[in-house]
Amino acid sequence: VNVLLQAYWSMLRLPISDYVLDTKSVLEQSVRIIQAMIDVACEKGYLTPVTNCILLLQMINQGMWNSSPSVTCLPDIDFKVAQKLSRLGNHDSLSKMISSSLADPKRTISMLTRKCGLPHKKADKAVRTCMRIPLLKM
Repeated sequence: VNVLLQAYWSMLRLPISDYVLDTKSVLEQSVRIIQAMIDVACEKGYLTPVTNCILLLQMINQGMWNSSPSVTCLPDIDFKVAQKLSRLGNHDSLSKMISSSLADPKRTISMLTRKCGLPHKKADKAVRTCMRIPLLKM
């Protein structure tokens, strides 16, 4: 289970198709188990285990490590592209990428293709996804 979850969060391809089915089953079952753990820990008043379980649920739902750069949740933006964005400085977080995409989508696509090496089609898909993410003002 541990190896399957780590492969899932690391977005690794599994060598055998049975592992894909096993991962799907583990994900479905683990959500229920973790929710039960949250219920028990809440009832006992254990804050740290509750927050750790919530973090684990978030990782399962998002399909990525909690330490992964936020831009890796965008389609076709992997860790290597996220590192290149980090070096650029102004697009290293999801909120900055969204702001840039909304302000000037063509420039953002150009930046992703020229400076990060993404094909135009993939860069366009990432920018269009950014533009569809709802913005909340608090």
